[in-house]
Formats: sequence, structure tokens, C-alpha cells
Amino acid sequence: MSFLNAILLSGGAALLLPLILYLLNLRRITPQPWAAMHLLQAALAKRRRNLRIEQWLLLLIRLLIPLLLALCLARPVMTAMRVFGGGKSSLLVLLDDSYSMQAGDAASSPSQRAKQELSRILQSLPKGSEVQVMRGSAPDQTLLNAPTAALDIAAQALQSHPSTHGPLRLQDALSAAASWIEKSPPGNRELLVVSDFSKRDWGNAAQGAGLPALQSLSKMPQGPQLTFYDLRPPQAENLAVVAAETSAQIAAVGQPIGLRVRVVNHGQRAWQDLPISFEVDGKRLRTSRLSLAAQGEAVLTFTHQFDAIGKHALSARIEGDSFALDNARHGIVEVRKPLEVLLLEDEKPRGSLEAAGDFLSLALSPHQSAGSDLKDLMQVTRNENRLRQDDLKGREVVILADVERLRSNLSLLEKFVTEGGGLLVFVGPKADLTWYQRDFYNRGKGLFPSPVLGLRRAANGLQPARIAKGLLSHPAMLYFNDTRAGRLQDAEFQSWWELGPAEGTRTLLSLDSGTPLIVERQVGRGRVIAVASSAGTAWNNAALQPFFVPLTQRLVSHLSSSSMVRDNLTVGESPRFELTSEEAALTHQLVLPSGQRVDLGIESENQRRLLVIPTLQEPGVMQWNCGNELRLLACNLDPQEADFTPLATADLEALAKRHSARVVNSPESWQQLDRGRRHGSELWKPLLAILLLLLFAEVLLQQRITRG
Repeated sequence: MSFLNAILLSGGAALLLPLILYLLNLRRITPQPWAAMHLLQAALAKRRRNLRIEQWLLLLIRLLIPLLLALCLARPVMTAMRVFGGGKSSLLVLLDDSYSMQAGDAASSPSQRAKQELSRILQSLPKGSEVQVMRGSAPDQTLLNAPTAALDIAAQALQSHPSTHGPLRLQDALSAAASWIEKSPPGNRELLVVSDFSKRDWGNAAQGAGLPALQSLSKMPQGPQLTFYDLRPPQAENLAVVAAETSAQIAAVGQPIGLRVRVVNHGQRAWQDLPISFEVDGKRLRTSRLSLAAQGEAVLTFTHQFDAIGKHALSARIEGDSFALDNARHGIVEVRKPLEVLLLEDEKPRGSLEAAGDFLSLALSPHQSAGSDLKDLMQVTRNENRLRQDDLKGREVVILADVERLRSNLSLLEKFVTEGGGLLVFVGPKADLTWYQRDFYNRGKGLFPSPVLGLRRAANGLQPARIAKGLLSHPAMLYFNDTRAGRLQDAEFQSWWELGPAEGTRTLLSLDSGTPLIVERQVGRGRVIAVASSAGTAWNNAALQPFFVPLTQRLVSHLSSSSMVRDNLTVGESPRFELTSEEAALTHQLVLPSGQRVDLGIESENQRRLLVIPTLQEPGVMQWNCGNELRLLACNLDPQEADFTPLATADLEALAKRHSARVVNSPESWQQLDRGRRHGSELWKPLLAILLLLLFAEVLLQQRITRG
């Protein structure tokens, strides 16, 4: 037994007062015999025995009253379980180490508080307890190789853990935590979730979205105690560059490239004349100024022409905000010679915007079609439906525009794609569905990415199909997450092919019915993209929409890139890039934005050679030395991490109640909660109830004795 206010136990000495008073009031009785005494002796003997018992009972009650009062004030806690080793715990700390945990200055940020306060919590654990710390941004990586009872080692690991800038992978982290707890020793299990509980990470769960991992914890035979440790940032003010998108992934020498920058103010303070700089390859070229209202945003566009072939880094950077890591955003653009495209169609080119090839040619070479002196990135050669070896020389992408069937040798096109070429297929009213399914798809052995399930049409009188809304993640589609690039949902589709699922095929866009509209599959070293509707106006009006030109150019640019490597990465990723056999024989080194050099390893997986890059921790432009070739990679923060707004206290409490959790915000509140969980409630409440009963009994007994 231990006492929270042990000094007040001295009040127990008050039990001596009734004992002293009892002794002082004792009277020596002198017997006085009288004649009729023998008639009352029997009754008096019985009454004397009862009176003696009542007096001793009254004395005992009066001794217990001050003792119990002193115990109540001292607040006793049972600690017998700790003495015999029964109070030890298996504690799993799920630590949110995302960027928002660094809000505030270095001394008072949630990240720094977490390190200091968790160390105090670990020191208060009973001897024999085991602890493990799991990272919320990388649930497969723990701070300790295995759970340890050496709590000082766990505390040291916390202090030396570097701050990260990746997003909180909430669902993955909770699932990994549930798996670990299932394997932990039975007994006192606890999951301590340490987070700033930002609205962006926990908002959906607070609004009722399920957290399956937490629900599974409650169903365990010996489920853990769940605690939310709330570490709110001292302020939620923050400015961030959340997007910096190039107008094209590839540009020709002398062709203007635009960088569209979006800056968001996540705070309540308005900003005036905020400087924003445009940088190329780390050199500042120009600076503009913008104003931002509270909770507002602004969009600017910078343009630049490159005169050197190669990959270049474009950056936008704001100044004046205290949180510097999200004040800049970077992108990579490849400058090259014009891209050679071969366009195959059944009809002879007309150039009158009647056939699908007319719209594609205009979209890919708009300046040439208009007779302008400006340069186009793509040079399009239009051929009737024939394909010879000479036609493919120097070509990087082949487009089939509503071709009925390929009349020439299909193996020639297959060889072109397998060796690294790109193929873009548009279907339409002339396309032979049977040939595409039987020969072009060929049970997944051909070039067409998906099986064709049939032709579908919008029923008469019903609304036409439209492109489904949603966040786009494919590199060729990222540009269209901003509606300023054109609203994809404005296009109306009257007819389309229904494409089925296939192994290795990825959907880029879908219709609102869920049917894939644009799909992609890698074939050898090349890639094939298929569009389930026409490029002209026969089946839809997409070619008449503002987004058609950038969409077509981005699809072709994506196919022309021989590298399968994404050059725009996100902090917190652990990317792996597939290498060719020639690239796998070279040495690879990564130069981080800080200047640190990291030698990269290569792994084998299913006869593929993969370049392994460690988890990215720094935003900025990185250099990848592939043998003697220098490549650039851009690494940016997840834009959602820039919003530090915490979950409302009432919402957090409701979330905790729904999952049978408790919320604490300091080591002291956790320790108080821990005592109650491990040993039951403090004993002063039941002792106080007993004290009140004794006072009531003392009054009744005193009255009984007085009445004689």
C-alpha cells in the first residue's frame, strides 16, 4: 500500500484521544451488600455483560473514526501487485512523428514535448514492464529492435529519434499496433497513441468513419487499455506552397514552360505583399508578391524557356513564414528535342476536323497547325493504316486513332513497344471489337491493356456518362486535380467500350458508372495506354473541351519517357525503381538536398532488378548519380501536412468514448489514470463511506447505552 498524501497519516494519532478519555473516566466500584440483592443478581449479571460489550464496541468505533479520517486524507493506493510483480505492463507507444508535430518553436513543439513527457512516463512504469515505440509515419519501423524492459534504453531511443516530415499513416499504424499487441504477453496491455490529433488525420474518424484496427482491439480476449495522449501545437498558423505544377512534363528547347503555383494560408492572420520567388536549377530568376486573406489561397504562374537539353528543376519559394519546410515546392521538367509521333488512321488525313486523327494532330501540334512561329514539343506524322519498319525509325510514340484493325504485321508494333516505345490507342465507331478482343488483347498476351466486354451507350432520354470525380494520382493526371486545367467532368460520353480488369493494368480515369475510361499497362520496357472512347466527336465531346489539348499532350509525353522512374516524390516514401540490366550494372548514389551522399543498393524481385532508396526525410531537389549520368528527383511534403488545425476537444472526447479510450494531456494525468487502471480506484472513497457508517453507529450505540 502507498499513500498519495502520506504526511496526513500522522492524523491517525488522534485515535489516542478517545482511549485516554476512556481511561480517565474509569471508576472503581465499591460493592454495598443489601438484603434483596440476591433477587437481582441474575438479571444484573446478564446486563453487566451486555453493557461491557457495548462499551468496548463504542470505544472501538471511536478509535476507528480518527484513524479512518486520517487514511481518507492520505489517499491510500493498493500497491501489493507491484511488490509481487503483478503490476508490470506491456506498453506500446504509437508516436505520431509527422511534420505537423514540429509546429511551434523547437522547445515547445509537440514533437519535443512528446520526447520529454514520454521519458517521464517510461520512468514511472513498474519494474519488469516492457515497452516498444512504433512510428506513425512508418509503422513497419520501430525505434527498438524488440520490446525491452530496459526503460532507460527506450527513453534514450526517443531522445535520439530524428524528426520526420512524412504524413501520419493512421490506418496502417493502428493495424500494425493491433498486430503487435496480439503477440504481446497477457496481462496489463496498453496502447498509448501520442499525437497532435490534427483535423486532417483524425477528422474523418471523428465524424464517424471506421477505424477497423481499434474496433478489433476491443474484441481481443485480453484487449489493451487505449489512451489518447493529446499534444496540441501552440499555434495553428502556417503558410505553405501546396502545389507547383508544370504545364508539361517534357518541353522542347525554346518552348515556354509554365509553373502554376498555389499558396495557401492555413491561419487566421492576413498577409500583405508576401514575396514569392521563382527558381530554376537552384538560381532565383524573379520574385513576385501576393496577398493572402485569412484561410485564403492564391495562384500564380511563372513561365520560362530553356535553351539546354536535359532535366531541370523548377521551384517556387515564399519568404516570411516561420515553418520553412513547406515554404517551397519543386518540380522536374525534361527539356529535349522534338518528340516524334506516328499517327495511324484508316482514312487519308483530311485536316478538316472530321476524323479522330484531325483532332489529335491539332492537339499535339497546335502551333504548327495554326502556322505560328512558336515551337511545338511534338512532331506528328500521319499515315494511313499501314506500318513498315521504316515508319518506326526515330519514332517514340505510335497512336491508333479509331483504327478498324491493324492491317500490317502486328509483331512489328509489339517489338516496338517491348523495346521501350509508347502506344496510345483510341477506339471509335470503326474499331472492330472482335479483333481487338481476340488478336489485340489475346487473353492478356497482346498489346491491348484490358479485355473488351462490349459496346455501351447512354440510353435515349438519359444523361450521358461523365468522367468520375476524385483525386488523381497518375503522373499524367496530376495536373487535372486543379480545375483551372479544365473540368474533366464537362465532357459527355454517348458511347464507349466496357473494359474489364486485367493483371498489371492500371486505371487512369473512370466514368461515373465505374467503368474504366483510360487504362495503362507496361509491356516490356514500353507502355500502352488505351482510351475506351473516340478521340473525335463521334462518341463524345471531349475533343471540344479545354482540357483535351493538355490531356492528350500529357498522355503522349508520359508514353515517350523511357524511364519508369517517377521524378516527383513525397517525403515519407521509400521508393523502389525498376532498372534495366544495363542500369543494374552501374553504381548508384543519391545526393540529398542537405548534401549528404547515400550509396544505393539493388534488390532482385521476380526477375526484376530494383533500386532501393531509403525513406525520404528531406524536401528539396535530389541528384541521382546513375553511373556517369546525372538525374534529378524532386521531393516535396504532402500538402495536407501543412494544415496544423487540431481536432476540436469535444470531437476528440467523442472519438475516445466511441472506442472506449481515455484522453490525457500530461504525464501526471496519465499516471493518475494508470494507477486507477492497474490497481483499481483509490481507497479513500470506500473508506469515507465506512467512516460515515461508523459515525452513525456511534450515535446509535451511545443512545442505547444512555437509556440503560
